[in-house]
Amino acid sequence: MFPDGTDVRRLAEDHIKRKELLHKTCKAGPEENFFEDAREAVTEGNQFLIDDVHRLLYCPIEKVGCSFWKRVFVLLKDQQQGKSVFNLSGVAVHRRWGLFNTSASKPFLLKYFYLQSYTKFLFVRDPYERLFSGYIDKIFTPSYQTQGLSEHIRQHFGENLQPAAMGDRKLANQTTGSFSCVTSVSFSEFCRYVTNDIGVAVNAHFTPMYAKCLPCHVGYDFVGKMETFRDDTNFILTAAGVNVTSVLGPDSSFQTENDLSIMRDVTNRVFDVIISDTRKCFHKANMLRRTWATFQIRGYLSIHKKFPVSDEEAENLTSEQFLNLAMKAYENSGSREECMRQRKTAILEAFYNIPRSLLKKVEFFVQKDCLLFGYECNVDQRFPENQAPQPVFKFDTMI
Repeated sequence: MFPDGTDVRRLAEDHIKRKELLHKTCKAGPEENFFEDAREAVTEGNQFLIDDVHRLLYCPIEKVGCSFWKRVFVLLKDQQQGKSVFNLSGVAVHRRWGLFNTSASKPFLLKYFYLQSYTKFLFVRDPYERLFSGYIDKIFTPSYQTQGLSEHIRQHFGENLQPAAMGDRKLANQTTGSFSCVTSVSFSEFCRYVTNDIGVAVNAHFTPMYAKCLPCHVGYDFVGKMETFRDDTNFILTAAGVNVTSVLGPDSSFQTENDLSIMRDVTNRVFDVIISDTRKCFHKANMLRRTWATFQIRGYLSIHKKFPVSDEEAENLTSEQFLNLAMKAYENSGSREECMRQRKTAILEAFYNIPRSLLKKVEFFVQKDCLLFGYECNVDQRFPENQAPQPVFKFDTMI
């Protein structure tokens, strides 16, 4: 048992079942998609993070706890056990990418050795939820990618929507298709982008999980899931001989610390983006309202916690002041279960709000991930017609 009473034997059985499903699904696929060894993965797929002390090999996938695990590897690399992972800035960790020990620069034989000899793991999540999370994090919420991605998507898949309350859309030339200061993209536009069949490249944050980590080529020892993130994290680190408490802190505070850490990182990132916005594309009050809405969509703040200041007051807020307002609302947002239901509602609302024909294309896009990792992907099961929830977030009015 873990200190919180989690049954370790049950966790071990869960991981065995996940590995068995992977093996069965890969074997049932085309022969060229399955290899008994890891030669293909040596030259293809994602960059693995390496910890030589604990002989760990991690395949990071965007929007599946990737930032969290990068922090863990920083602590392991710097031998900073005793310093909580939640005290590290996610922005700072991302900027350290060039200092990480990765498989990218290793010679072929050494890569092969790692894949054969180290404990290999990845984390996955419900593919529909990952897609929605990518949209919220990289497009809806101001980020370093928002401007470029939004312009790219609108240019190829734009719906020619009128600017909305939180939009800041400024089309420079509607006849030539050139765009200026496009900071808003609808979820429908986004889904057309990721499912496109016209050869437009899709950003790595949104590509399928199987394509990044090649689970049919790599014999992963552990397959963690976002739905059981804390338990799987404890299990994998414990199996590797890491003192879990010294890295993550007490189990009782894990979820709260993780939530607040993400809120801090998002806030700092948003203010960095606004400050560095030399083109003046981002209207600060609008961006802070959208960030507040992001915290509600993610289930950190109750939908009943309205943005607490006027637009004029928002223009003068510092990152610390905004974060303090958000944290105060977090502490008074009711039960976690209620906030998680709110998050599920946001996901349902987003997918029900796109055309059914496009939803079918999304189903095809996520199908391999669903089969490999054990998720339901049939849209008639996930999003039955005539069962759309009452609009709560009204995304079209937020962009």
